[in-house]
Amino acid sequence: MKILFVENRYKTGFWELIAKRLMSEGHEIYWIIQNHFFKPSIGERNVIPYFKFKSYIKKDRDIKKIIDSDRAINFFGIKSDDFIYYYYDQILKIIQKVKPDMAFGEATLFHELLTAEICKKNDILYLHPTSCRYPLGRFSFYKYDTLEPFGGSEEVIENEEAVDIIYKIKNHQIRPDYMTVPVPGFIDKLKNKITITSAQLLGEKFNTPSLFQKMKLENERKRVIKEWDRIAASDIIDDDNTFKVLYPMQYQPEANIDVWGYPFNNQENIIRDIISKIPDSAKLYVKPNPKSKYELNASLLDFVKSNNKIVPLSHSVRMDSIFSKIDFVVTVTGTISFECIWGDRPFLMLGTQGIQKKYCKYDSSVLPLLDHKTFKGMILLSTAEEKTVLIQELVATSYKGYIGDTFLNTVYLDKNNIDNVTNAFKNILLKIRRLS
Repeated sequence: MKILFVENRYKTGFWELIAKRLMSEGHEIYWIIQNHFFKPSIGERNVIPYFKFKSYIKKDRDIKKIIDSDRAINFFGIKSDDFIYYYYDQILKIIQKVKPDMAFGEATLFHELLTAEICKKNDILYLHPTSCRYPLGRFSFYKYDTLEPFGGSEEVIENEEAVDIIYKIKNHQIRPDYMTVPVPGFIDKLKNKITITSAQLLGEKFNTPSLFQKMKLENERKRVIKEWDRIAASDIIDDDNTFKVLYPMQYQPEANIDVWGYPFNNQENIIRDIISKIPDSAKLYVKPNPKSKYELNASLLDFVKSNNKIVPLSHSVRMDSIFSKIDFVVTVTGTISFECIWGDRPFLMLGTQGIQKKYCKYDSSVLPLLDHKTFKGMILLSTAEEKTVLIQELVATSYKGYIGDTFLNTVYLDKNNIDNVTNAFKNILLKIRRLS
């Protein structure tokens, strides 16, 4: 088979390890490379020339979602979307030349999303292997830019094992893999900064902010975090007369909300919308992501400070310390949605993506009506059987293994992990052959 991989910085090295195994089995390997500093050593490397900030003749392309969720436009100060149209045409040329049987890559950066979109329009299967969050140490292959799993190990776990996993999640004894990624040391951080900055200076300007923009963003981020924590509460006020709503902010930029949560990817707007619809007797507790990035900004901070219905929580507040004190949770696509299902906490999930959506039993017509009565009545808590079935479905549609950035975590390079991930890829390719 002709297999196309899409470059994603350090994760490209991880894809390369898998690609070598697949190449040894007779598969042809091709690449689409946007960042020239991350070229693999095997296969046919299709390197896209950097866009030079000149006006570009735009053809009619259905890519509004990709533009609206792009981090360069939303966070890095890029004013024109010309570059997205340029890369669309470049990627289309490569795909028309290679004619791959299928493609693998992330569904995070604009060039990956463009590749997924072009593949979809040309009936080429594009899969992005990503952690399924729960159970731990497993990942799924999701179709195009969605969270719809394709294939799976079809493993079966008994009810007793599923119940044990649910108990551990409910009691916060385990956390998703992405929450336990180690922090790189000083030398590794320095090497990374040199690599990323060099790439940016030579033309990779659309997934990486300029040095000036980066410093500006970081200074503002630190200032906002400091001020946020100065006015923040360290706990939920225990008051039975107040209906307590929790909105846990999601890290941005990140595919989890920018792509899979679209069009609910502006968190300030979400918070403003919740506030406009809950009664004066209710309180909205806003919990920042422990590693707040650009989702926490000056505009949101000013709004929070000006509204007495909002209680900002400190960055040091842990979810396990407040979970039982909250009456209702609003999220877009956060992991909290799984934890609410298994932890018997009513919630509203705004995003349309995710296997857990099937277990959110409410009438979608009431989604815009975030009033007090809706909060009390729209959610039906899942039964014990449904909770178990969700875990079993997550296992059946996933595989053992860790997918990740090898710069952040060298555990991904472990031979057993590479074996597990390679076997999963082989299983997927076998399923595709059977379908063709």
